[in-house]
Amino acid sequence: MQYVDFHQFCFTVKKNLSPKELSAITEKYFGYPIESFQIINTYRYAYRSHYSLGNLVNIYVNGAGDNNGTTYFEIHGCGCDTLNINYKSVIADCFENDYKIVCVHLYMDDTGNILPMDRLFSEFKKNHTNRIISIFKSVPKLIDTHSRTLEFGTGKSNTQVTIYEKGLFEKTDFNWNRIELKLTNYQDIKIILQDYINGIELGALTAGILKRVLDFKVDGHQLKSRRATEKFWTDFLGDVEKRSFGRVPKPKPDATKQFQNLRKQLKKNMIGMDIENFKTLVADINSSISDNYHIEPLQLVTKSSL
Repeated sequence: MQYVDFHQFCFTVKKNLSPKELSAITEKYFGYPIESFQIINTYRYAYRSHYSLGNLVNIYVNGAGDNNGTTYFEIHGCGCDTLNINYKSVIADCFENDYKIVCVHLYMDDTGNILPMDRLFSEFKKNHTNRIISIFKSVPKLIDTHSRTLEFGTGKSNTQVTIYEKGLFEKTDFNWNRIELKLTNYQDIKIILQDYINGIELGALTAGILKRVLDFKVDGHQLKSRRATEKFWTDFLGDVEKRSFGRVPKPKPDATKQFQNLRKQLKKNMIGMDIENFKTLVADINSSISDNYHIEPLQLVTKSSL
């Protein structure tokens, strides 16, 4: 199994924490009191100011709008690498105190030349759809600047995967490639991290998710789904099962609430409406009713027909 660790970890506390409460958390998690953080009065993420520990950890306070009454903790990649953080303890505290973990980045490093970066980027430029199966609806993005990078998913995706040449980026004298997995769906994160604190290795969880969301297939004329997986991808991820999130489906909308909202909307839009537009509106409503509900359609009755 390749080296695996956290690269970013963010959570929200549903409370405006006082300096004393902040210090209790920062000392426990990061080993520094809040007095070691610099206060920066810059508006970001809909927060008016934040505490910064050398940009290793940022704590956002004085929220506006939807963030009013909350405190947002953001542990950056450098903070994950530098600070001796007991993630299982942090995660357990988040679950116990109802802190919302909103973003987790994980990475797997390759320093053994398992990933064929030259071939991967070369073939991707020729035909990026021929060998790749993924859950991502957007077209993978190829970036070739300081280091070559493949991005799967967009900033709006719940899951993103980035493959890049970390060694070139860091200017090391050895081969170093990295795959980053970014999760931003609260339910997915909670399910995965619950398994982690229950004893499943982080490497197995990360590899299992990568195996589920992305697959590199050998070339051939068969359907991609029927082709074998490339050996480098199997060697890199190891012998793990595909990991599903087991996300709970959203409940169907309540019909009573829908009709209450419809009634309010109708009352608002019917003011000054002429009879022809009103007939069109009734027809649209009846069409929606017949498609979604087993009830009688609306009957249009005018004063002249009474």
